Amino acid sequence: MKSIIIKDVQYSVFSIEQLQETVKNSDFEHIQISGGAFSGKNLQIELPNSFVSTGFYNQTILVKGSLPMTMLTFGFILDDIASGFLLGHSFKKGDLLILPENAELHYLIPPHTQWISFNIHRHILEENGIDIPCNQYFRMRSIPSEFNALLTIMRQLIVNKDEIIGEDVEDRLIDIIREIIFSDEALNLRAQKISIPTKANIIKQAQEYLAEYSNVPIKVNQIINELNCSHRTVNYTFKEAFGLTLQQYIKITKLNQLNYILQDHENKNKTIVELAKLCGISHMGRLAQEYRALFNEYPKDTFNRIKQS
Repeated sequence: MKSIIIKDVQYSVFSIEQLQETVKNSDFEHIQISGGAFSGKNLQIELPNSFVSTGFYNQTILVKGSLPMTMLTFGFILDDIASGFLLGHSFKKGDLLILPENAELHYLIPPHTQWISFNIHRHILEENGIDIPCNQYFRMRSIPSEFNALLTIMRQLIVNKDEIIGEDVEDRLIDIIREIIFSDEALNLRAQKISIPTKANIIKQAQEYLAEYSNVPIKVNQIINELNCSHRTVNYTFKEAFGLTLQQYIKITKLNQLNYILQDHENKNKTIVELAKLCGISHMGRLAQEYRALFNEYPKDTFNRIKQS
């Protein structure tokens, strides 16, 4: 009988490497969008055939990357306000979001928004009579009683982890998922298939371009030409998704990239100027102030902390 394994991480500074490490079996990239001192919490609970994640950050964070290939992910939002941007849709408290295996996650998490995700192997669901298409996104409205049952289980896991049997918790989670999916409301088309809208494709292509040319300076017009869209359409899309123009998004992406390589011990013998050039940052005069506005410290502070550790 497998015990429950809980990893509870508190963040006092923005560390991309630490954030990635705490998200089990996935390859998520975290990008800090809003400026200021960063803090947060991430709780990972490993069960016999699945794992549960919950947490929150005090800054706006963009999380993107591929979900586990052999699992399905069920996501819940715990806040009362509309929360986040995923595939052109915002989600509210109690929404059940079903993401296909190996799907590309692209989610903007506003400050202090708490989430729960439940990841389980597909074959376990099939053994329990739950057969969900593996290549589609779905959204469902949770029934309040079932949503509250999920929150109760989460609290029990955190408070009484040594007294709970992992298999029992997993069975109960599966039962709740089944109740939501096969409720009368769901059978009456409460489940909505979600398509990837044009604006999500625009964002994905722009991000792919930034990743491919991560080591050179990039101008807005280069991405606009690559997307074959108007400047107005692209800026409107980024403004709606992130509250940023494309130019601002490029700058923040470059600063996050620099933050990441400044924390890499393999770079401790390089200079900050050399590392900035590796990120395609060419305007060194404004770099220190722009970096500090986003991460609440100067590049040299990040660099020195890693070199001394």
